[in-house]
Amino acid sequence: MTIYYIGWFVVALVLLIVEINAMSFYLVALALGAIAGGISAYMEQTFTQQAVVAGIVTMIAAVLSFYLRKKLKSPKDNSNNVLDIGQRVTVQPDNINADGSAKVLYRGAEWQAFASEGSLSSGIFLIESVNGTQLILGTKVSEYPEKKNSDNASS
Repeated sequence: MTIYYIGWFVVALVLLIVEINAMSFYLVALALGAIAGGISAYMEQTFTQQAVVAGIVTMIAAVLSFYLRKKLKSPKDNSNNVLDIGQRVTVQPDNINADGSAKVLYRGAEWQAFASEGSLSSGIFLIESVNGTQLILGTKVSEYPEKKNSDNASS
């Protein structure tokens, strides 16, 4: 009896450990293929037969994991955007475009902002939703703060 099956099971164990850290269903498919190859090796089949069994099981498991991930994923997965909704963003008068959109600074980056209804005006708005790299702004909280001119101070 050859001890190739030990190698197959070690590979399966390593793949499962990496899977735990990577959080991907596809490494489980590879691990299942390695387990099938190990069982085939334990049954004293040739290496070619072991590899074929491992490959077939891996392909079947990969297809099943693809459909499983697709089924388990919610249709509208916006979990990363939940923290942005309700945050305040300032629309400056000089950043408003002719089409009613505006460029705004949010989280240290420049975003394209659109009004949920109508066009944007200068002021402080609440983020209603995030669509890729676009912010959809809803309720206007306040007007844009005007700078006080200190040059006109009494002399």
